[in-house]
Amino acid sequence: MSVSAADNLLIEKELKIVVVGEPSTGKSCIVSRYCHDDYTRQYIPTCGVEFYLKRTQIQGHNVRINIWDTSGSSNGLLSKYIYNADAIILVYDITDCVSFSAVSTWYNKAISVQYENVPTFALFSNKCDLEHKRSVSEEKQILFSKEFKIPISQSVSARTGENIMFAWQQLVAECLGLKLSKFDLEQHLVRPVKAEIETTINQYKTMMSNQQQNMSSTICVIQ
Repeated sequence: MSVSAADNLLIEKELKIVVVGEPSTGKSCIVSRYCHDDYTRQYIPTCGVEFYLKRTQIQGHNVRINIWDTSGSSNGLLSKYIYNADAIILVYDITDCVSFSAVSTWYNKAISVQYENVPTFALFSNKCDLEHKRSVSEEKQILFSKEFKIPISQSVSARTGENIMFAWQQLVAECLGLKLSKFDLEQHLVRPVKAEIETTINQYKTMMSNQQQNMSSTICVIQ
């Protein structure tokens, strides 16, 4: 059976990317936000490994990404999960110092596996929308990335979607040996919605102030 040109384009490039890190750091949420633009507040621990498929396009290349979302307690099977991986994403929670301390352990276990080709590593610090609860400084992440020569190091938020597409596209480009243009970077960069949040807060304050004024007027009438 002959394969059409369209089918060849569809599977022009194929990558295997494995996501690892401590439990409750938001690994599954990061993957779900990237693949389905979806987020849930309910925490459901991953059992073993879950598989996702994402198709994307970058600089004219159609890319099929097989994503392995591993459990935070899957240390014993880690070598099997990351076998033949093109990239490994290390995830930690910026509000949890323990999860950051464990990143080096995850990295050392991953790098000790025998590979035909050493995978590209990326470091994603999740929950950047909780800056007010940050317990791991950005400087520590930068120093870690330099020490272990990790080319992709990004702060992301699975809840708001901030930097999710941007970080993944950077990683895919790195795996394919492509250099993203300024246009490519800006196309996938999602900035925080601070202005919208401030507007909502101001609207709430105004509403509460009006309600208090109405209550005061009512009391005066009754008196």
